[in-house]
Amino acid sequence: MAVIVKLKEEVYRSWFLRLAAVVCLLTGFHAGVADAMEIFVKTQKQVTVTLDVAPDDTIEKVKAKIYEKTGIPASNQSLVFGGKVLEGGRRLSDYKVWSGYTLMLAVLKPDLKPKLSSWVFTGAKVNMAISGGIPPYIYTVSTNKSGAKISGDGIYTAGKKFGVTDIVRITDATGRFLEANVEVVAVLKNLEPPTVEPKGPKDPKGPKGHKEPKVNEPLICDPGKWNDPDAKLTVRWLVDGKVIPNATEWEYTPMPEHAGRKITCEVTAVNRKKPVKEEAPPVEPKEDKKPYIPPSEPTTTETLKFTGLREDKKAYIPPS
Repeated sequence: MAVIVKLKEEVYRSWFLRLAAVVCLLTGFHAGVADAMEIFVKTQKQVTVTLDVAPDDTIEKVKAKIYEKTGIPASNQSLVFGGKVLEGGRRLSDYKVWSGYTLMLAVLKPDLKPKLSSWVFTGAKVNMAISGGIPPYIYTVSTNKSGAKISGDGIYTAGKKFGVTDIVRITDATGRFLEANVEVVAVLKNLEPPTVEPKGPKDPKGPKGHKEPKVNEPLICDPGKWNDPDAKLTVRWLVDGKVIPNATEWEYTPMPEHAGRKITCEVTAVNRKKPVKEEAPPVEPKEDKKPYIPPSEPTTTETLKFTGLREDKKAYIPPS
């Protein structure tokens, strides 16, 4: 009896091992089937390529499979899915690319336009504005010698290393791209434009007006030309070396009491350096021989009368 029980145990054990082996085989097969999937890649010429991939395949691996079937180098491939360009270092699952989905393949081709060349200071920011093409655009620093960075919306920030040239590449959805050479140069901190001390004209023309200036006739101060065109100029008028109150316009009319006295204008130039003053040669306005009558209120010299004229312009005599 013990022999029969032992024999049954051996049979059960044998069947259990066989069943376990089958289960493991089926489980492994199912896992392999679940990971493998088929996707499609459509080129610009409307040619569709079928690829066997896995969700965790990197974009580089997918491009390598495309190269095997099309001969297009991976460096010239741009894959687009859902309006987004698939970036290197990411996986298909990152972009939610599953079995049966289609990727668009754009072949990178340089534009026929010449390269743009420019220069910037270290650390400076430049907006790489473009027009035309088909969005979305990809902004990359294809040759990065300064340690530059570029954002997704095309803001280029130069690195700290100067004396080098970076190359910025902008690629559209069709694969056409433009390149810009950006020379990075050193910048001096706290650099300000040089400030020169304003210097007045060698021969200031000074007040001018009539050939023989007179009182009650306006004089105009000519400031001449200064070496700093950005300097702020102000003027004031003087009589016998004393400042005339509130006389700060470029035009001044001498009063009767100024007859025979020396009148001049003083011009002051001010910039970040310091103010500089220049005084024009004086003039002596002559007395106006005509009597000066100040304006007064209008008056009438006759008694106001009403004459009332008809249309025939004959005198109208009211009835008595």
